Amino acid sequence: MYARLIYLISFVLALSLVSNVQAQGATWTDAEGDHLWSTPGNWSEFPTLAHWAKIRNGLPGPIIDSEGAVARRVHVGYAEGGALTVDEGTLVVGTDDLLLGKNGGSGILNMISGTIDVARDFEVGGGDPGIVNMTGGTITVADDFMIPELIASTAEVNLDGGTIIINGDLTMRSDGDTMNGKLNVTAGTNAISAICEARIIVFRALSQVFLCEI
Repeated sequence: MYARLIYLISFVLALSLVSNVQAQGATWTDAEGDHLWSTPGNWSEFPTLAHWAKIRNGLPGPIIDSEGAVARRVHVGYAEGGALTVDEGTLVVGTDDLLLGKNGGSGILNMISGTIDVARDFEVGGGDPGIVNMTGGTITVADDFMIPELIASTAEVNLDGGTIIINGDLTMRSDGDTMNGKLNVTAGTNAISAICEARIIVFRALSQVFLCEI
């Protein structure tokens, strides 16, 4: 009986510790005014792999121009409009999703160069508008790429360079006759090509699907 009670208490404490980890928030403030993700003073708490990074407070938002940016989860445009720019830097979303547009805020990702690695889904439009402007770099998604995540959202992905690698599904949603998800690919020379300047690579089992548009 006592062993069971100790086990139960240990289990409750473990759940409490997990909840505390999940609850850690890091809100973008840009208090230092240099717009850099890597400046600790620009955050309520500097993001680690235990933090939910909430990017809001308007434009231009954080710029990642060096290696080492990490977070457990990243929401761009959470409750307020926000943007994220990656230019020669790296971002690792270590456990959860990268989401643009949530809880009343619109989110923009400007992907110029560098890399983003997402441990779960990349969701453009998670209840509110999301936009991706990509001209270079590589985004690797462990699970699904959703344009948008929710039917009521609007989402637009503009590809003019770079690579998006998806290890799950690419989904685009409509609300009745209205297509809420848009994918605009402006680079490339063939309808289906592995060498397009802008491309999406979908890995499913052993197949590779390359989506490009003239």
